[in-house]
Amino acid sequence: THHGGTLGTSGSVSYMFDRKGYIVILRDGLDTDEDTMLMDALDAGADDLKTNDDEYEIFTDPKSLAEVRDALQKKGYDLDTA
Repeated sequence: THHGGTLGTSGSVSYMFDRKGYIVILRDGLDTDEDTMLMDALDAGADDLKTNDDEYEIFTDPKSLAEVRDALQKKGYDLDTA
């Protein structure tokens, strides 16, 4: 490179990141408050919930993603992303 810099090898900074399962439920038309959504997500096995104006973002262990997704769908939630 021009100033002697180099790019790291593949995976050289992967230790700085955690892999997470990710589920999105849109809030538009959803008749569920944040507390109920949090309890339902945690009961399903999620690790965390982030609330935005338009959506709920649910974070899980990657190995638990399918289990959490299925549990939320059984509760009647329409998942936008999983």
